[in-house]
Amino acid sequence: MFFGQLLAGLFLHSLFLLQGVPHLPVPGLILSGPLYRGGGSLFMPGLFAVSLLLAGSAWCSHLCYLGVWDARAADAGPRSGRGVPALWRKMRWGLLAVSLLLPLGLRLAGLPWPWALVLALALGLALLPCALWLSRKLGIPVYCCGICPLGMTANLLARLSPWRLRRNGHCTGCGACARVCRYGALRLDGDGRVAGPDWRCTLCRDCMSVCRHRALEIRCCGQGGAWVEQALLCSLSVLHTLFLFMGRV
Repeated sequence: MFFGQLLAGLFLHSLFLLQGVPHLPVPGLILSGPLYRGGGSLFMPGLFAVSLLLAGSAWCSHLCYLGVWDARAADAGPRSGRGVPALWRKMRWGLLAVSLLLPLGLRLAGLPWPWALVLALALGLALLPCALWLSRKLGIPVYCCGICPLGMTANLLARLSPWRLRRNGHCTGCGACARVCRYGALRLDGDGRVAGPDWRCTLCRDCMSVCRHRALEIRCCGQGGAWVEQALLCSLSVLHTLFLFMGRV
């Protein structure tokens, strides 16, 4: 739907463009677009910030469609529980810096927006298929954990959100949660004990579905219980509805 509306805005009428300007519906450009344009509409960064407050890091695993594609690709690969390589985590910091500095450089160089749009599309077509192929090969969401600059931003800013995944006293250290975690937020240490969840957790709740002892739960402002998880799912459903109503990211 998002990409279809972009094509309608480009070839039929500009009214289909949410911001009145061509903007690729790629989450990673939410930060880069306003930097290239040098101001103007800050609607998308504002919507992203509000979404993080309402849903926390669940933005990556539940609201970002590229994150869903990456997760499905990783599901088709081996699941080793080894977590995400440290090099990938460092690479995300570099790509975050590039996503902020490159659009500023293009704006200062006076690159016209059609060329900037073509460049962004070329980078997306080059990175995304390769990342999805690697995700399927390794069983790890390569795009989310090693490339996406917005995912890194979401992980960091989600600390301001009240939603958390926490372990309780029922944990037996079986390691099932660590083996199913795609993002390396839960890990097995040298003694076979489970470490985490850490700041990379996206609240996907896969670990909760495999824990036989119900040792993991969603908490809000320190409060747990089934109603908290239901409240999170309700918030996500409302955000999905709003996103579709507004047309596209």
